[in-house]
Amino acid sequence: MEIGGYTRNILKVNLTSGAVEKEALSMELLKKFIGPEGVSFRWAYDLIRPKMDPLSENSPIILGSGPIVGSPVPASSRVFALFKHLNYGGVIENSHAGGDLGPMLKWAG
Repeated sequence: MEIGGYTRNILKVNLTSGAVEKEALSMELLKKFIGPEGVSFRWAYDLIRPKMDPLSENSPIILGSGPIVGSPVPASSRVFALFKHLNYGGVIENSHAGGDLGPMLKWAG
């Protein structure tokens, strides 16, 4: 099954070392977790440990955009960030924004 709209790439950027790693996006992951939020929450579940310090250099910030980002669909240019919140007991929190960042991420591949 082909799933359209995705660039099929994951970019991992280590802000401490400056290392950049490009991975292929698993189609199995897309089939199990619908949309960019589902996939990103799955990564957050895998990467963010319960006792992890939210301000640690190992604490990830996951940026995501969806398959219709950058298309002519109204209000489709959304991008979101998932992170471990400093307050609220360290829950995984998300924040959404509109504008050009989502389409620019997608068009960059």
